[in-house]
Amino acid sequence: MAPTKFQQNPTPTKQRQQDSDKTGKFHPKSPSDNFIQRQKDKFYSLEQGGRTVAGYGAEFMKLLKYVDGVSDEKVNVNLFISGLSRRIGSCVHILEPCTLREAMRKAVLIEEETTERKRAVEDPYVFGQTDRFCAEYLPDLFIQRQVNKFFSIQGRPTEKEYNYRLMELSIYVRCLTMDQILLNRFIMGLTQQFRPIVRILEPSTFHEAGCIALHLERRQEDPSVNFEGLLQETLKLCSQWRKDPSVNFESLLETMKLRS
Repeated sequence: MAPTKFQQNPTPTKQRQQDSDKTGKFHPKSPSDNFIQRQKDKFYSLEQGGRTVAGYGAEFMKLLKYVDGVSDEKVNVNLFISGLSRRIGSCVHILEPCTLREAMRKAVLIEEETTERKRAVEDPYVFGQTDRFCAEYLPDLFIQRQVNKFFSIQGRPTEKEYNYRLMELSIYVRCLTMDQILLNRFIMGLTQQFRPIVRILEPSTFHEAGCIALHLERRQEDPSVNFEGLLQETLKLCSQWRKDPSVNFESLLETMKLRS
């Protein structure tokens, strides 16, 4: 006798009974092995391509949960960097991030401050995508971006729109100390020539930011130094100073100038 419609398509209750073990407890089925394997294959072949860092980073985090055994933070950092575009990846590699979040943060900053700046900042969709990514994975950078928006409202909004945007963004300004706000304003006010490296290196004090800018000003006359080389050189300078803050930063500048 042919199977009835009920036998062909069991009710949810019947299906739950079939999925239960001998103890009677219900265990929902896990995703198929084929699906998980496909996600793993996607993860190991994932590249930024034409996507933004935010788009690539979000996909990386989504696929990471399907990969067993990749608990080593350094391995995750290397996998993330290897999938970035050549220019962004080489700059992130120079900065030697220790954690995945640090690598993602640096990649976002580099995207906004290098050749991808126009696309990353002026395209509303791209800017919004980066904002959403930072809000989920990089809350500190998200706050910093909102503070920068607060101090650089562009266009000619009406008084009502202007007041609304100020009120909306002012809540983020309260999350920072006055020193942090001044540091942010100083960096955002630098020329397009100096701001990228100063912002990417994320100096912790106003004095350090000023010294980095001074170093870059001295090195701008040397056309043989490319962006990556200048970034690496300045990073070494900052590392030396951070190890021993009592050392005069200006003397380190002079030492590096003599070496070059």
